[in-house]
Amino acid sequence: MHDDEPLYQGYFHGAADMQARARRQRLGKLSRYPALAIHVIDCLKAAWSPEQIAGRLQVSGAPERVSHETIYRFVYGPQGQHLGLSLDLPMAQRRRRIRYQRKPRGLFIPAANTLG
Repeated sequence: MHDDEPLYQGYFHGAADMQARARRQRLGKLSRYPALAIHVIDCLKAAWSPEQIAGRLQVSGAPERVSHETIYRFVYGPQGQHLGLSLDLPMAQRRRRIRYQRKPRGLFIPAANTLG
């Protein structure tokens, strides 16, 4: 065995479980960086769209960048709902619909196909 080879190889369920739990507990980017969250909230109050905020952060070369989808998740999440951030969106869309939700499954027989 060489020095650069790991001592153990394979899958260890205990280690994998700990890694998965750590990933689940990790907070969102805007919760981890309060200064970034304050900047995003200020921009939303100034009637900027999440796309504009994300684009401006990318162009300005800010150390922390955030995608527009992360901003939307923050706005519609528990913290954003508590602060009423959805009212500050330019389009003022109160609720967000799920784009690709699961189609209903089950037996559906149109009324025209039934006997009687």
